[in-house]
Formats: sequence, structure tokens, C-alpha cells
Amino acid sequence: MSYYGCARVILRIGCCGALGFGWGMASADSVAPAQAFERCAACHGVAQGDQRVGPSLGDVLGRQAGSMEGFRYSSAMRSSGIVWTAQSLELFLKDPQRAVPGNRMAFSGVDDAPTRDAIVDYLREHSQAR
Repeated sequence: MSYYGCARVILRIGCCGALGFGWGMASADSVAPAQAFERCAACHGVAQGDQRVGPSLGDVLGRQAGSMEGFRYSSAMRSSGIVWTAQSLELFLKDPQRAVPGNRMAFSGVDDAPTRDAIVDYLREHSQAR
């Protein structure tokens, strides 16, 4: 990744924190799935082929982790053996490094269970395998 690509990621992460989309800060009791996904949208899209810093998460349910064509995954993600389900996504969102040790995603996780559920609901809305 180029210097400018890294700078964009850092800027996005900083902006998300400044806007109140900090990881684990808000409860999803009053947060719609699309609003909960905003914290992910800095790095992930849901449209087919929308590769950003992270791979597209459209149609992620039922997909083998680390298998999307055209995205460079860590060897940890490629060899994880995970098939993304609501349960595996929830565990990954809670603590990505614990779920897949050695993955490259610079994200500490979402502490709040209702927020994780809202993100999974958003991904379910954008997956054919609902």
C-alpha cells in the first residue's frame, strides 16, 4: 500500500472516531443496521467488486473466508477454514485477532453485542444466502 493509501486509512479512522462512530462506543439498541455498518464502510463496501482497504462484504454470508477473487488476504485468513455465517461474523466482529490470529485487519472489534447484531443484519440484507 502506498503512503497515500495508508494516510487515507488513518484519516478515515480518525474521522470515524471524531464523528462518534468509535468502535464499541454506541449501543445498537437505537442504531439501524445501515448506521451500525458505517464504522465498517470506511474500509468495506457491499457492492459487487467494491474492493477498498478491505474486500467487499456483499454476499459475504456463505462465503469461505479469504476467498474473494482480486483481494490480497493474509495467509491466516485464507487458511482459517471459516465459512461466514451470522455466528462466525459475530465472533469475528467481537475480536478479529482472537477469531483469526494473524489476520491483517487493523480493527480492534465491536464490544457492544447489539451493534454487532445490527452489522450482521446489514450484511444479511446484502447477501443472497440470507
